Amino acid sequence: MHSVKFERNINRYKICYVSTYKAELGDMDMEQSGLKKDRIFWIDIAKGILIFIVFWGHIETTGDTISTAIFSMHMPAFFVLSGYTFKYIDNFKKFLSRKAETLLFPYFFFCIIGACIHLLYGRYELFGTEMLRQLLVTVQPDYLYSGGGWFLIALFWANIYMYIWVKYFEQFDLAFKLILAFIIYYIASNILYINSFMNIERIPLKIDSSFMAFFFMLVGFYLNKNNAIQKISNHKLIYAVIFGLAYVPLMKANGWCNVANCVYNNYIFYFVESVGGTLLIILLSMSIEERKRFGGGGVKFYQV
Repeated sequence: MHSVKFERNINRYKICYVSTYKAELGDMDMEQSGLKKDRIFWIDIAKGILIFIVFWGHIETTGDTISTAIFSMHMPAFFVLSGYTFKYIDNFKKFLSRKAETLLFPYFFFCIIGACIHLLYGRYELFGTEMLRQLLVTVQPDYLYSGGGWFLIALFWANIYMYIWVKYFEQFDLAFKLILAFIIYYIASNILYINSFMNIERIPLKIDSSFMAFFFMLVGFYLNKNNAIQKISNHKLIYAVIFGLAYVPLMKANGWCNVANCVYNNYIFYFVESVGGTLLIILLSMSIEERKRFGGGGVKFYQV
């Protein structure tokens, strides 16, 4: 039974996931204000871990412990890494063109591939209103084997918001930015209530999911700007215990969450568990990098 579910999910996601998680994350530009141009290897390691657990999460039963643990932090972690490596270009046209090329183009390209497969096998009955709904409203076109492509569209919008933030709001004082970030997070975590108030199923083109993506990009952006990752990396074991104590109980208490469907349950729990889980992945990735750099028989996970 489990193998059947595995095969079904692999067929569903096999086309889109490689493009989804490599289009932006695989080619992240490591050059950013205040960031060395050298490639950041722990980010590559973190991406690899996250791509693996994305597959793992989609072959587990929705709502079980493993699925809940994975979905509580795997997408926030991707968005945090995107924010960490975000590069502002003071030319919106160039910025927009670049993001369209790396995010929008792969999404529609693989949707076209999926459509061609259906045409090849004569599955004309699939071309209808439901496919259009998946393609443009929910932006999870499972009919086209590209359900995971929603991530690209949400990340595209989030990058636009990041551009606006850096250009127009970065100059304000810390208190104002914290208040504004909280408002963004509160709206993002309650977006389904807003959708129901407007009497719509979802805001089209994954705009509703993009608000949460934007918030976590902000988290990554300021982790980089304030050199926070380097600071906590000096005491990995201590921080791993702290983040683990924050992540595990709240993940269990908050239940299954999903950025794609805008399901966050308790927004306070979700923030703590997703950030805690993301930082655990980062600490593990940095430890693996150290092992590779310095050698040794085991993962060098702590440095008290």
